Amino acid sequence: MTMILPVKRTLRVFGTDSFELSLGWKDVDGNYYDLTTYTGFMRFYVSKTDRTLLKTITNGVTGSRIVLAATFPNIYVRVIDTETQIGSLPDFVSAPGYYVLDLAPADAELTYRLMEGNINYEL
Repeated sequence: MTMILPVKRTLRVFGTDSFELSLGWKDVDGNYYDLTTYTGFMRFYVSKTDRTLLKTITNGVTGSRIVLAATFPNIYVRVIDTETQIGSLPDFVSAPGYYVLDLAPADAELTYRLMEGNINYEL
């Protein structure tokens, strides 16, 4: 794999609503990477400059989760409605203003930052 620059996107998140991302990461030949051995991390922060961690979503099979595969969507992120309100964990502990989406291969000591950006959070 070669060096990549993360995609910058603003997410609009509504408190007490679920949201999903379906993404495809391809190589230079247009083939989807097999990400089944990777671990995904979506981290939510207060802001880009205040990196107080509010929530982390990682690989899983139920609830809020990241699912990594070999075919499209080889990156699927779901945050369930009961975890987007403001309260105590597993909810956001305060309104999120920034996020990052990273993937880490199981056999390497590196992380790929695929996406990052601001969050417009609305109740």
